[in-house]
Amino acid sequence: MRSTPHLKFYPMSNSRERIALTRTFTEDEFLRLSQSLQPETMDRRWYGVLDCGWLHIIRSWTDRCIFQLKVRTTAPHHVIKTWMSRDKRRYRNAGTTQEIGRLNQAIDEILTTEGG
Repeated sequence: MRSTPHLKFYPMSNSRERIALTRTFTEDEFLRLSQSLQPETMDRRWYGVLDCGWLHIIRSWTDRCIFQLKVRTTAPHHVIKTWMSRDKRRYRNAGTTQEIGRLNQAIDEILTTEGG
């Protein structure tokens, strides 16, 4: 497992909510998520940082952590626990169902951008 704590981002605030995300990553997907690069352009909205088994999904425009996923670090890579930011000063979010959809879109964007 490769961690990427050298990338700088603002951690998730304490104003957060646990959400139910059911997702499993292949070995290739897990590696791509854990090796995500910080975007160089505004075209990419999301990137991931893996640190101590937690995958932080970061909004590239603000460098703020919006989602945190505890992911099993050995295959199969099941999502064990998921948090989303509820800090309305930093991130305007919709209802939980819409945010789960947004999280899946963010993950798909990272996977596509990182060589999928």
